[in-house]
Amino acid sequence: MDKNITLQGSTEEGNPTVLEQGISLASNNEPLSVNLVNMTLQNGDFGVFDNNNGPEANERRDAVITLTDCVIKDFTGKGVYTSGAKRLILKNCTFENCATGTDTGTTGDYAIDMNLIGTKGADVTITDCEFKGYLGGKAAVKITQRGGPSDEGAGDIPMDKGQATINSFSMSGCSFDTETPVDVRIGTEHKTPDQPDLENTTANFPVMISGNKTEINVLVAPTGKSYVVPVGGTGYKNVTGEFTVIGGTTPDPEEPTTGASIGDVDYATIPEAVAALKDGDTLVFNQDYDQPII
Repeated sequence: MDKNITLQGSTEEGNPTVLEQGISLASNNEPLSVNLVNMTLQNGDFGVFDNNNGPEANERRDAVITLTDCVIKDFTGKGVYTSGAKRLILKNCTFENCATGTDTGTTGDYAIDMNLIGTKGADVTITDCEFKGYLGGKAAVKITQRGGPSDEGAGDIPMDKGQATINSFSMSGCSFDTETPVDVRIGTEHKTPDQPDLENTTANFPVMISGNKTEINVLVAPTGKSYVVPVGGTGYKNVTGEFTVIGGTTPDPEEPTTGASIGDVDYATIPEAVAALKDGDTLVFNQDYDQPII
Protein backbone atom coordinates (compact mmCIF):
# COMPACT_ATOMS: atom_id res chain seq x y z
CA MET A 1 0.00 0.00 0.00
CA ASP A 2 1.50 3.32 -1.05
CA LYS A 3 -1.62 5.51 -0.72
CA ASN A 4 -3.84 6.82 2.08
CA ILE A 5 -6.58 4.22 2.23
CA THR A 6 -9.32 2.62 4.35
CA LEU A 7 -10.11 -1.08 4.02
CA GLN A 8 -13.66 -1.64 5.32
CA GLY A 9 -14.76 -5.20 5.99
CA SER A 10 -18.21 -6.67 6.35
CA THR A 11 -20.15 -6.17 9.59
CA GLU A 12 -22.45 -9.13 8.89
CA GLU A 13 -22.48 -11.57 11.79
CA GLY A 14 -20.64 -14.78 10.97
CA ASN A 15 -19.41 -13.51 7.62
CA PRO A 16 -16.05 -11.81 8.24
CA THR A 17 -13.98 -10.21 5.50
CA VAL A 18 -10.70 -12.13 5.42
CA LEU A 19 -7.42 -10.68 4.17
CA GLU A 20 -5.01 -13.55 3.67
CA GLN A 21 -1.26 -12.91 4.13
CA GLY A 22 -1.75 -9.49 5.76
CA ILE A 23 -0.74 -6.08 4.42
CA SER A 24 2.60 -4.33 3.79
CA LEU A 25 3.09 -0.55 3.69
CA ALA A 26 5.60 0.66 1.11
CA SER A 27 5.64 4.32 2.12
CA ASN A 28 9.34 5.04 1.54
CA ASN A 29 9.07 7.92 4.00
CA GLU A 30 6.10 9.58 2.33
CA PRO A 31 3.20 10.42 4.67
CA LEU A 32 0.86 7.44 4.60
CA SER A 33 -2.36 6.59 6.42
CA VAL A 34 -3.83 3.09 6.45
CA ASN A 35 -7.08 2.39 8.28
CA LEU A 36 -8.37 -1.19 8.64
CA VAL A 37 -11.94 -1.69 9.93
CA ASN A 38 -13.77 -5.01 10.51
CA MET A 39 -11.06 -7.04 8.80
CA THR A 40 -9.74 -10.50 9.65
CA LEU A 41 -6.04 -10.80 8.81
CA GLN A 42 -4.72 -14.34 8.91
CA ASN A 43 -1.96 -16.70 7.82
CA GLY A 44 1.49 -15.78 6.58
CA ASP A 45 4.53 -13.97 7.98
CA PHE A 46 3.21 -10.55 9.06
CA GLY A 47 -0.29 -9.21 9.64
CA VAL A 48 0.69 -5.57 9.21
CA PHE A 49 4.24 -4.77 8.12
CA ASP A 50 5.60 -1.19 8.01
CA ASN A 51 9.32 -0.80 7.42
CA ASN A 52 9.71 2.85 6.45
CA ASN A 53 12.78 2.82 4.23
CA GLY A 54 13.27 6.46 3.29
CA PRO A 55 16.26 8.56 4.43
CA GLU A 56 16.17 10.52 7.66
CA ALA A 57 16.93 13.78 5.82
CA ASN A 58 13.39 14.35 4.54
CA GLU A 59 11.92 14.06 8.08
CA ARG A 60 8.82 12.27 6.82
CA ARG A 61 8.73 9.15 8.94
CA ASP A 62 5.10 9.65 9.86
CA ALA A 63 2.92 6.72 8.78
CA VAL A 64 -0.44 6.52 10.59
CA ILE A 65 -1.80 3.00 11.15
CA THR A 66 -5.25 2.39 12.65
CA LEU A 67 -6.89 -0.99 13.26
CA THR A 68 -10.48 -1.02 14.56
CA ASP A 69 -12.62 -4.12 15.21
CA CYS A 70 -10.05 -6.36 13.51
CA VAL A 71 -8.86 -9.92 14.14
CA ILE A 72 -5.17 -10.66 13.55
CA LYS A 73 -4.34 -14.34 13.87
CA ASP A 74 -2.12 -17.23 12.83
CA PHE A 75 1.00 -15.36 11.65
CA THR A 76 4.39 -16.97 12.06
CA GLY A 77 6.03 -13.54 12.32
CA LYS A 78 4.50 -10.47 13.92
CA GLY A 79 0.84 -9.59 14.06
CA VAL A 80 1.91 -5.94 13.70
CA TYR A 81 5.42 -4.69 12.97
CA THR A 82 6.28 -1.03 12.51
CA SER A 83 9.53 0.90 12.46
CA GLY A 84 8.19 4.20 11.10
CA ALA A 85 4.67 4.81 12.42
CA LYS A 86 4.16 8.28 13.85
CA ARG A 87 0.81 7.12 15.18
CA LEU A 88 -0.46 3.60 15.87
CA ILE A 89 -4.01 3.04 17.12
CA LEU A 90 -5.33 -0.44 17.94
CA LYS A 91 -8.96 -0.44 19.11
CA ASN A 92 -11.24 -3.39 19.91
CA CYS A 93 -8.97 -5.85 18.12
CA THR A 94 -8.15 -9.50 18.81
CA PHE A 95 -4.62 -10.88 18.48
CA GLU A 96 -4.39 -14.67 18.50
CA ASN A 97 -1.51 -17.06 17.78
CA CYS A 98 0.95 -14.62 16.25
CA ALA A 99 4.75 -14.77 16.33
CA THR A 100 4.59 -18.54 16.28
CA GLY A 101 7.86 -18.91 14.32
CA THR A 102 11.12 -20.04 15.89
CA ASP A 103 13.61 -17.41 14.64
CA THR A 104 13.60 -14.89 17.48
CA GLY A 105 15.59 -12.41 15.40
CA THR A 106 12.77 -11.83 12.93
CA THR A 107 9.80 -13.95 13.90
CA GLY A 108 8.66 -15.66 17.02
CA ASP A 109 9.54 -12.90 19.49
CA TYR A 110 6.69 -10.32 19.61
CA ALA A 111 3.10 -10.33 18.36
CA ILE A 112 3.08 -6.51 18.25
CA ASP A 113 6.53 -5.05 17.64
CA MET A 114 6.87 -1.26 17.63
CA ASN A 115 10.58 -1.06 16.86
CA LEU A 116 10.54 2.66 16.06
CA ILE A 117 13.56 4.08 14.24
CA GLY A 118 13.96 7.76 13.37
CA THR A 119 10.30 8.55 14.07
CA LYS A 120 9.85 11.80 16.00
CA GLY A 121 7.07 12.27 18.56
CA ALA A 122 5.22 8.97 18.07
CA ASP A 123 1.94 8.24 19.87
CA VAL A 124 0.68 4.69 20.48
CA THR A 125 -2.75 3.80 21.87
CA ILE A 126 -4.04 0.26 22.50
CA THR A 127 -7.65 0.18 23.71
CA ASP A 128 -10.11 -2.66 24.42
CA CYS A 129 -7.99 -5.32 22.71
CA GLU A 130 -7.91 -9.04 23.48
CA PHE A 131 -4.70 -11.07 23.42
CA LYS A 132 -4.92 -14.86 23.47
CA GLY A 133 -3.01 -17.98 22.54
CA TYR A 134 0.70 -17.97 21.78
CA LEU A 135 1.97 -14.44 21.12
CA GLY A 136 5.74 -14.67 20.96
CA GLY A 137 8.69 -16.02 22.85
CA LYS A 138 9.51 -12.69 24.54
CA ALA A 139 6.40 -10.49 24.87
CA ALA A 140 3.00 -9.97 23.34
CA VAL A 141 3.66 -6.24 22.93
CA LYS A 142 7.00 -4.46 22.59
CA ILE A 143 7.55 -0.72 22.20
CA THR A 144 10.95 0.95 21.98
CA GLN A 145 12.64 4.03 20.55
CA ARG A 146 15.75 3.01 18.64
CA GLY A 147 18.67 4.77 16.99
CA GLY A 148 20.94 7.47 18.38
CA PRO A 149 24.04 7.10 20.57
CA SER A 150 22.77 4.24 22.73
CA ASP A 151 22.29 2.06 19.62
CA GLU A 152 25.52 2.95 17.86
CA GLY A 153 27.15 -0.25 16.68
CA ALA A 154 24.05 -2.32 17.42
CA GLY A 155 24.10 -3.87 13.98
CA ASP A 156 20.40 -4.70 13.82
CA ILE A 157 19.08 -1.28 12.68
CA PRO A 158 20.11 1.29 10.04
CA MET A 159 21.93 4.05 11.90
CA ASP A 160 21.21 6.75 9.28
CA LYS A 161 17.63 7.04 10.59
CA GLY A 162 18.53 8.72 13.89
CA GLN A 163 17.02 8.45 17.35
CA ALA A 164 13.27 7.80 17.52
CA THR A 165 11.21 9.62 20.15
CA ILE A 166 7.89 8.52 21.62
CA ASN A 167 5.47 11.07 23.08
CA SER A 168 3.18 8.55 24.73
CA PHE A 169 2.20 4.90 25.05
CA SER A 170 -1.12 3.97 26.64
CA MET A 171 -3.01 0.72 27.14
CA SER A 172 -6.48 0.40 28.65
CA GLY A 173 -9.44 -1.98 28.63
CA CYS A 174 -7.31 -4.90 27.41
CA SER A 175 -7.18 -8.56 28.43
CA PHE A 176 -4.39 -11.14 28.19
CA ASP A 177 -4.92 -14.91 28.13
CA THR A 178 -1.68 -16.04 26.54
CA GLU A 179 1.19 -18.49 26.77
CA THR A 180 3.66 -15.63 26.36
CA PRO A 181 5.95 -14.92 29.36
CA VAL A 182 5.61 -11.11 29.27
CA ASP A 183 2.61 -9.04 28.21
CA VAL A 184 4.32 -5.68 27.61
CA ARG A 185 8.02 -5.01 27.06
CA ILE A 186 9.24 -1.41 27.28
CA GLY A 187 12.57 -0.60 25.62
CA THR A 188 15.34 -3.02 24.68
CA GLU A 189 18.44 -4.39 26.33
CA HIS A 190 21.70 -2.61 25.69
CA LYS A 191 22.58 -2.85 22.01
CA THR A 192 26.14 -1.48 22.09
CA PRO A 193 28.34 -4.29 23.40
CA ASP A 194 31.61 -2.37 23.00
CA GLN A 195 30.30 0.57 25.07
CA PRO A 196 28.56 -0.99 28.09
CA ASP A 197 28.54 2.28 30.07
CA LEU A 198 26.61 4.18 27.39
CA GLU A 199 23.17 5.26 28.62
CA ASN A 200 20.38 3.13 27.18
CA THR A 201 17.59 5.55 26.19
CA THR A 202 15.33 3.07 24.42
CA ALA A 203 12.71 3.22 27.22
CA ASN A 204 12.83 6.96 27.93
CA PHE A 205 9.21 7.84 27.16
CA PRO A 206 5.91 8.22 29.07
CA VAL A 207 3.85 5.08 29.70
CA MET A 208 0.32 4.71 31.07
CA ILE A 209 -1.20 1.24 31.57
CA SER A 210 -4.52 1.48 33.41
CA GLY A 211 -8.02 0.06 33.71
CA ASN A 212 -7.31 -3.29 32.07
CA LYS A 213 -9.45 -6.41 32.45
CA THR A 214 -6.61 -8.75 33.44
CA GLU A 215 -3.34 -8.17 35.23
CA ILE A 216 -0.56 -6.94 32.95
CA ASN A 217 2.99 -8.29 33.24
CA VAL A 218 5.45 -5.55 32.28
CA LEU A 219 9.20 -5.74 31.69
CA VAL A 220 11.30 -2.56 31.49
CA ALA A 221 14.06 -4.11 29.42
CA PRO A 222 16.98 -1.68 30.01
CA THR A 223 16.72 -2.13 33.78
CA GLY A 224 15.64 -5.77 33.70
CA LYS A 225 12.91 -4.98 36.25
CA SER A 226 9.51 -6.67 36.04
CA TYR A 227 6.18 -5.36 37.32
CA VAL A 228 2.60 -6.62 37.59
CA VAL A 229 -0.20 -4.10 37.07
CA PRO A 230 -3.31 -5.54 38.79
CA VAL A 231 -6.77 -5.74 37.26
CA GLY A 232 -8.13 -2.20 37.10
CA GLY A 233 -4.89 -0.82 38.53
CA THR A 234 -2.40 1.61 37.03
CA GLY A 235 1.22 1.38 36.00
CA TYR A 236 2.93 4.51 34.75
CA LYS A 237 6.20 6.28 34.18
CA ASN A 238 7.32 9.64 32.85
CA VAL A 239 10.12 10.06 30.33
CA THR A 240 12.98 8.95 32.55
CA GLY A 241 11.27 7.90 35.79
CA GLU A 242 10.89 4.51 37.40
CA PHE A 243 7.83 2.46 36.47
CA THR A 244 5.31 2.78 39.32
CA VAL A 245 2.36 0.48 40.06
CA ILE A 246 -0.69 1.45 42.09
CA GLY A 247 -3.86 -0.56 42.68
CA GLY A 248 -7.45 0.59 42.55
CA THR A 249 -9.63 1.08 45.61
CA THR A 250 -13.39 1.55 45.87
CA PRO A 251 -14.60 4.12 48.46
CA ASP A 252 -17.48 3.17 50.75
CA PRO A 253 -20.58 4.91 49.32
CA GLU A 254 -22.14 5.00 52.79
CA GLU A 255 -19.32 7.06 54.22
CA PRO A 256 -19.00 10.57 52.76
CA THR A 257 -15.42 11.80 52.70
CA THR A 258 -13.59 15.00 51.97
CA GLY A 259 -10.92 14.40 49.39
CA ALA A 260 -8.71 17.39 50.06
CA SER A 261 -8.63 20.91 51.42
CA ILE A 262 -7.08 24.20 50.37
CA GLY A 263 -7.11 26.57 53.33
CA ASP A 264 -10.65 26.56 54.74
CA VAL A 265 -12.22 25.17 51.57
CA ASP A 266 -12.99 21.45 51.37
CA TYR A 267 -13.25 19.52 48.08
CA ALA A 268 -15.10 16.25 47.58
CA THR A 269 -12.35 14.75 45.46
CA ILE A 270 -8.62 15.28 45.12
CA PRO A 271 -8.82 16.02 41.35
CA GLU A 272 -11.31 18.83 42.09
CA ALA A 273 -8.89 20.30 44.60
CA VAL A 274 -5.97 19.98 42.20
CA ALA A 275 -7.96 21.82 39.52
CA ALA A 276 -8.55 24.70 41.96
CA LEU A 277 -4.92 25.15 42.99
CA LYS A 278 -3.33 28.56 42.56
CA ASP A 279 0.29 29.59 42.82
CA GLY A 280 1.52 29.22 46.40
CA ASP A 281 -1.44 27.15 47.66
CA THR A 282 -1.00 24.24 50.05
CA LEU A 283 -3.03 21.16 49.20
CA VAL A 284 -3.95 19.04 52.25
CA PHE A 285 -4.78 15.42 51.48
CA ASN A 286 -7.63 14.08 53.63
CA GLN A 287 -7.51 10.56 52.21
CA ASP A 288 -5.18 8.19 50.41
CA TYR A 289 -4.99 8.57 46.65
CA ASP A 290 -4.06 5.85 44.15
CA GLN A 291 -4.05 7.68 40.82
CA PRO A 292 -1.32 9.75 39.15
CA ILE A 293 -1.63 13.52 39.49
CA ILE A 294 -0.65 15.28 36.28
